[in-house]
Amino acid sequence: PALSLFHGNNDLLQRYMLKRICRKADSVGLVHGTHVPSYLRNKSVALFDGIDTTAVFHARAKTTLSINDPVLGKNWILTEKDKVLTLPSRIEINKGHMDMLAALVNIRQTIPDMRLVIAGPADNIPLKDEMVAYINEYNLRDNVIFTGSLSTQEIAEVYAISDVIALPSYTEGFPRVMLEAQAVGRPVVVYDVGGTSEAMIPSGEEQTGILIKKASISGLADAITTL
Repeated sequence: PALSLFHGNNDLLQRYMLKRICRKADSVGLVHGTHVPSYLRNKSVALFDGIDTTAVFHARAKTTLSINDPVLGKNWILTEKDKVLTLPSRIEINKGHMDMLAALVNIRQTIPDMRLVIAGPADNIPLKDEMVAYINEYNLRDNVIFTGSLSTQEIAEVYAISDVIALPSYTEGFPRVMLEAQAVGRPVVVYDVGGTSEAMIPSGEEQTGILIKKASISGLADAITTL
């Protein structure tokens, strides 16, 4: 018997090569259960990821946090009084960083002192440079903070100082960062792609965040402002 494991957005399983591989497998493990192609419905299983909610990712109160920005060259001290929005992702294509900056321009009209923390390394240097150019063009240097690479403990501390966690990715599997943020007690605002809807409670009394149509910058800004 042959087992294939696919760690990504199930929409990609319609691609020719992936379809050929999966058709030959006896069983296919997926990381989320939405958008499963019809040819896999009888031989696939969703193997949802999980996190440890005891050691690091657990309910935390807002506290003071110091960040040395390696990109814009500023030293920040964030306190529980600051309005903080965090995008926890390495800087690369399809993670929605430019959408987040565009949304921040709108958010700043309502919350002028909103701080956007970009929590992750700059894997894509041209994209990072494009972001910096946009930040300078729209006078966002007093609103945007880059952290660079973070340890597990450090990212938990960033979640704790945050009011909202945003993930405007254009493609996702089952994002662990959503689980981590919610475990710390922070709401999430995400594009409705891949398994994001399964990684949160999108409605009801126990709602933990808001799903937004992919690429809706106005919807992203409105949701964050509401929270």
